[in-house]
Amino acid sequence: GAAFDILEGGAGDDRLFADAGGDSLFGGEGSDILVGGDGSDLFNGGAGVDLASFEAASLGVEANLATGRANLGGAGVGVTDSLVQIENLLGTRFNDILRGDAGRNELFGADGNDTLFGEGGADNLSAGVGSDLLFGGAGSDTLRGDVGNDTLDGGAGFNALRGEAGIDTVSYTTATSGVDLQLGSQGVTNDRADSLSGIENVRATAFNDFIEGTGDANRIESFAGDDTIEGFGGADRIIASVGNDTIDGGEGDDLLIGGTGADLFVFTASTVDGIGTNPFDSGFDRIDDFGTGDKVDLRGHEFAGSFAEIRADASQFGAETHLRLGEDTVVLEDVALSQLSVDMFLL
Repeated sequence: GAAFDILEGGAGDDRLFADAGGDSLFGGEGSDILVGGDGSDLFNGGAGVDLASFEAASLGVEANLATGRANLGGAGVGVTDSLVQIENLLGTRFNDILRGDAGRNELFGADGNDTLFGEGGADNLSAGVGSDLLFGGAGSDTLRGDVGNDTLDGGAGFNALRGEAGIDTVSYTTATSGVDLQLGSQGVTNDRADSLSGIENVRATAFNDFIEGTGDANRIESFAGDDTIEGFGGADRIIASVGNDTIDGGEGDDLLIGGTGADLFVFTASTVDGIGTNPFDSGFDRIDDFGTGDKVDLRGHEFAGSFAEIRADASQFGAETHLRLGEDTVVLEDVALSQLSVDMFLL
């Protein structure tokens, strides 16, 4: 009730429910589920692998298994629960922050836009419904995006990253070395060798990366380092940063941003599924920041001729120059037709 109640489980797998008061829930032996209320509750799982559930709460929760504290409404705002011998957490229908500890934890975000941190151990993180952020931390973890547009960062270890429903992003911004990542084969090679499934977008490392997209629309972001990025099919958004990057958007209408450095934008004819040769890079591609030191590589494109021919087929529309390559168009934003020079191209 509304008073301070004490609930004790037995030797089996129990499910105990708190109410509005400051209740104490003791699971005892077995794998128990302790469901908190809106008061300042004590969750004591006892022996076994136990779960503290905030599914009935009327506010979001910040729960931390390492400190043994959970704050309804956020740190320093709402009531504070105590977590003792709790291994797993289930969040609320609101926006939650759930943190594990050095052991093996299972964290379930439920509804809302949640942030989950596995910390140490081989953890299982499930986002639930919403656009969630999942960080595995140390250990070989399994991260599931479930429903929504989620971002998954496995951290150290050999991780399984499952985007599932929605448009999901894998992040390696915390990595200590570059990655070789192929979304088509849903695998990563670096010091972790993660496995991926249901991933559409990539945020890469601050080192030298090699990234391949899929036949669908991908958003690929890289940071420092000399990166090689291939979009393949779909309307891709490839956004590089610092470094001398090589970018091939592939088939589809792509937006390409090289960032600072001397970047190479590649437009080639390629073999599709090993059968025949086709203009694989067909589409309307836009280079957003073509600048000093950048080059357009047309050495593999069957419609590329001499610089004089490329210049003759080019047109200016406002502040843009459009290069016509057969059925393909490459747009150089903020580049006037009069600025075209042979040193901008590899032919």
